[in-house]
Amino acid sequence: FLKRLGGDFDPRTGAAARATIRDALLALGKPAVPFLAGALANRDDAVRLQVIEILGTMGRKAGDAVPAVTAALEDPDEDIRYFAAWALKRIRGG
Repeated sequence: FLKRLGGDFDPRTGAAARATIRDALLALGKPAVPFLAGALANRDDAVRLQVIEILGTMGRKAGDAVPAVTAALEDPDEDIRYFAAWALKRIRGG
């Protein structure tokens, strides 16, 4: 799944596996932020949405991702724009 964040999203990856990886990235914290920020360029909406959610959940630890999350405010997908605003508020401590 980590490779898929940088490439194509595969819906066959089970929800349990995605949740495990999400939890691992959250546990890793700040060292995962550059990887996650880069994954916001993924062409798959589902990947970008999951990455935004992880960064927002990280809160202030994801501070280095602010430029990438700010760029996501211009994403063509409405849900991603909404969650980008939510994530920025969390990352900035709001």
